[in-house]
Amino acid sequence: MNANIEMNISRKMNANREIRNKKMKPLELSVWITTEYYRRNPYPFFNYMADDILWIGPYENQVLETKASVVEMLSNKSAEPQVIISDIRQIERKFRADSCEIFLRYGVHSKYSDGNTSFMNEQLHFTWRKSVLRDENGIKSSSWRIQVCHFSLELPNDKAGSAYRLRPEKVRPFNAPASQVLPCDRFLMEYGLGMNAFYIPYHMVLWAESSGISCIVHTVDGQSIILTVTLKNLTEKYSDLFMRVHASYAVNPAYIEQVTRRPKFSLILTDGSIIPIPEKRYTSIRRDITRRLGQKINYAEKS
Repeated sequence: MNANIEMNISRKMNANREIRNKKMKPLELSVWITTEYYRRNPYPFFNYMADDILWIGPYENQVLETKASVVEMLSNKSAEPQVIISDIRQIERKFRADSCEIFLRYGVHSKYSDGNTSFMNEQLHFTWRKSVLRDENGIKSSSWRIQVCHFSLELPNDKAGSAYRLRPEKVRPFNAPASQVLPCDRFLMEYGLGMNAFYIPYHMVLWAESSGISCIVHTVDGQSIILTVTLKNLTEKYSDLFMRVHASYAVNPAYIEQVTRRPKFSLILTDGSIIPIPEKRYTSIRRDITRRLGQKINYAEKS
């Protein structure tokens, strides 16, 4: 492994050591490290691997038998696509005091740089074993470690009636373009309260407003969804969807029906929502709307 990568990994793993002292149980640990991994933070996972871990992946020849090989492989993963997970189902089986089996099933929402999206259910099976470790001072302590990690993809049932037979002609190749996975609308994918994942088609988004360190997205069907992201970060991330018209508001320009400056400078959306705009930005906002939509909007002078 490259020396710089190894040093960086070691430093980040050491920064996570304090987490190991929280005496979390295997079930809690499994959910936590999985969630962090999909947030592009694999270091909690690295921390809890046994040195002789058996890691089994979903693809051909993905069987690794050492912590070093797993760390190297996962450290070199591409940042594509953007991923969030939702609906984590948990099953625990404990047959001995020093070992534990954990099964997780969850949905994975992926968004690619070309705007296409996909959804798939994935599964993780952890075998945890309590090990005796020594710290740098030679003091012994017991800690849970992942002995086996088996990652798999959940495929649809075979309608032919067999519980095991897989019909290859009906399985999408894993390396198929994203457009073959879900060739439909673009999606906004973010976390809400309680780690709930929201998967909102662009055409359903009306407008968004700031709410401190969170924001609220208002949709065509009348929902108001609280997301754990600032309005600034949301509009920068989805600049092809939102138009920032105010420090506290952003709109989907496709739903702008009217721009007015009387009695107050504002936008009127197709559902009747009124979004205030700064007087000083009135002209530039009109120009931006025309540029974004390629057509003129009704610029009413309401009395």
